[in-house]
Amino acid sequence: MRPLEPLQGRSGTAMRRKRLGVWEEITWPEYVAVAERVAGALRECGVGEGDRIALAVRNRPEWLFAELGIVLAGAVAVPLDVDGPPERLVEAKARLLFADDAEQVDKALSIAGNCPDLGRIVVIDARDVSAGDERVVTFADFGAGLTDAGPSDAGPSDAGPSDAASKDAARLDLSAGDPFGLRARDEYLSFMPTHDAAERAFSLTLHLSRGYIVNFGGAATVHADLAAVRPTVLYARAEVWEELRHGAQSRLAAASWLKRRLSTRALAGGLPLGSLLIHRPLRARLGLGRVRIGLYGPGPFEGLSWYERIGLRMKAYETGAR
Repeated sequence: MRPLEPLQGRSGTAMRRKRLGVWEEITWPEYVAVAERVAGALRECGVGEGDRIALAVRNRPEWLFAELGIVLAGAVAVPLDVDGPPERLVEAKARLLFADDAEQVDKALSIAGNCPDLGRIVVIDARDVSAGDERVVTFADFGAGLTDAGPSDAGPSDAGPSDAASKDAARLDLSAGDPFGLRARDEYLSFMPTHDAAERAFSLTLHLSRGYIVNFGGAATVHADLAAVRPTVLYARAEVWEELRHGAQSRLAAASWLKRRLSTRALAGGLPLGSLLIHRPLRARLGLGRVRIGLYGPGPFEGLSWYERIGLRMKAYETGAR
């Protein structure tokens, strides 16, 4: 299947981003146009089939623009941990790096002497980036001079089955199955690290194939973003689910005796109207009122049964499960 084929004819909202507290919409045509511009700019830089493109980026629309652009150019995406050491860029053997901000640019430049193939660094948030290095260009300027990038029929390259990064790129098969029952009207909040295999699946591959909306909030405002977005599908690592549970239990501990008693009985299944009186309002306060499937990884965690008792359908994400 050609990369853009499932996207043809989509005209609604593809993403939302929160900027200065205001949620802004990005449509599917806008999404595809920027991705094609990125693909054209990559080709202009000499990037070809199977070339490796590293990404040290956080959760933001530019991440997905870059990822789709890489696919359209026939290259291979190599996701890096933004908190990882700069040596990871050496191991990536990338021709180009998409860098989130000045910190990622500085890390790349500190090790660039050991990256002979690295010819360009494209920075998304250019604030505090030192001028002077001709290899550094802003995302806004990358390909801005192209009058018509033109769509590409290129698909993900085949760079070898033993290469972890190539396996990630291979997962951009938009005809792959969906064991989670995702649908176009779903809402997803993206906040887990962008090198996480599950986050890449839900923010990128399944998003492209199913057409639901991906929302990008802020790294420090996840709880508020949950309440604002009210996602229908949510993936988080076990520690995040545990943090949400502990917060809810702490607030309950400070509640009145009657409320604590009712909640205890409801969680134990001893309150006939527990779901209506206790569980539903609790889920709403956590920002989980519309979540129809909660996904976690890499394995079961202590509070899993607690979420199931308050009425959430929980499912483990297994790498390669799609």
